[in-house]
Amino acid sequence: MRVEASQEEARDLAQAAVCAYDAYLDTLATMHQACSDERDWEHLARQADPPEPTPQTASQQLAKVRAVSYTPSFFDRLLFRARTKQEALYANYRRAVAIENDINAKRLAAWKERLIAVQQVSTIAARVCRRDDTVYGEVLSEMLPLQVLAAIVTDARLHWESLDRIEATICIRDTDVIPDYVLTLTKTGKLSEKAMTQKRYWELYQDVVCAAAIRAAREIFAVLPFREVLIQCEAKRPSPVTGMDETGIALSVRYPREPFSHLVFSRLDPSDSLAAFEHRMQFKRGEGFRFVEPLPR
Repeated sequence: MRVEASQEEARDLAQAAVCAYDAYLDTLATMHQACSDERDWEHLARQADPPEPTPQTASQQLAKVRAVSYTPSFFDRLLFRARTKQEALYANYRRAVAIENDINAKRLAAWKERLIAVQQVSTIAARVCRRDDTVYGEVLSEMLPLQVLAAIVTDARLHWESLDRIEATICIRDTDVIPDYVLTLTKTGKLSEKAMTQKRYWELYQDVVCAAAIRAAREIFAVLPFREVLIQCEAKRPSPVTGMDETGIALSVRYPREPFSHLVFSRLDPSDSLAAFEHRMQFKRGEGFRFVEPLPR
């Protein structure tokens, strides 16, 4: 029985490993399909202050009514317990007052924090709507969630001069972000690991880089109303002369908000979608990227 259990556990572990492997590759290749919600700056600029909370007094009022309206019964008087009962009712009232005062104080403090946050956001939103370029840095540093690209991007540099266009240079991780092996299950449920073909390896890497470029552009467009995003994907590759790693631009692509915003991201192929936009990329399926000159700002 134990041998059979061990075999079943081994199959389960193998299945889990294959599922994790497939999920990891899928996450990388489909990162362009998700995006943060777009900020409606005009709505944020007009939003009203949150209403001040009304103090809660129901419990203490009820406890007070019970204490004040208490009338000792015949047996309460006979057994000399009327005073004890009345004192207990007033103690309940004082306890209710303390509890509700604490609740009201916490609600008021939370409201004040919320009020300050709303007013700060409204002020920032109004500056964005006025196209005040001094606020862009604050917004991008606080609200641009490029950490969602951490699986493939190690760093990002931004350059902008107006809401017309922004340049984002994203530093792509080394090629080992893509596993050089394939995990599958055999007919008997055992884990099989084989070397991935160079063609498949570089196809995956190309799609991941292109997906990262799309996702970065989508996140920037969602945060601020730029009319155009220029994405520079910076990567490393061994120099054919020295063998040392050298850094260069693997992909340079310009995304105008129109028609970029009309793409059906859940159905497009990240690499093939470049055909619709001005870009520079040299890629060979068996070799990977060659460095290109970046598109001008």
